Amino acid sequence: MKRCLLTLSLLAALCAACRPVTEVASPDGRYLFVACNHDSKIAVVDARSMRMLGAVDADSYPVGLAISPDGRRLYATSQGRGGRGGNAVDIFRIDYR
Repeated sequence: MKRCLLTLSLLAALCAACRPVTEVASPDGRYLFVACNHDSKIAVVDARSMRMLGAVDADSYPVGLAISPDGRRLYATSQGRGGRGGNAVDIFRIDYR
């Protein structure tokens, strides 16, 4: 996947407090999923408006993201910090509306 610097800059501004580390787009390109390392959350962003739609808790300090080809599963790896969490893979089911 090619990354767009403008998109990453907008994401950085949008999610500055959560310190975005990685982003991945849904297969149709409508949504961005962002690993918010500092808050241990995965944010969901509308790719057209760049508006954050919500966030879910993830294991401590998520760093890696991958999405299944059908867009129904999101995988997040976590690094942990200070003996808290990490070395884990979270699997999220995605229900689009």
